[in-house]
Amino acid sequence: MSDTSNSKITCAQLNVQSLLPNFSEFRDDLKRCDIDVVGLTETLLNRDPSDSVLIEGYNFIRNDQVTGRGETGIYIKNNLKFQSIKIDLKLENTTIMINIGNEKIFLRYLETTKN
Repeated sequence: MSDTSNSKITCAQLNVQSLLPNFSEFRDDLKRCDIDVVGLTETLLNRDPSDSVLIEGYNFIRNDQVTGRGETGIYIKNNLKFQSIKIDLKLENTTIMINIGNEKIFLRYLETTKN
């Protein structure tokens, strides 16, 4: 969706259970479905920056290896104005605020772990 003036965005959540081995399939599905925001849990990405998880037309906000389990991330279309928000919840989480017109939408994707 490229026109955000109508205040509609499509969001999804997916537990990828390790992003890298499943990346090609995920990327193809994301482009085919034309989703604006996708929150991911269990990305299992480490802190090493990697261009291998970038998708043309999307920004990727990551929260890697805080507890050594889970990890979260959000893909958000480039045409959406957003701000990444850091929140210390003692949980794996990635949080953003999206600006659409005069409205602000907060999205948080969490990964809980059993200890």
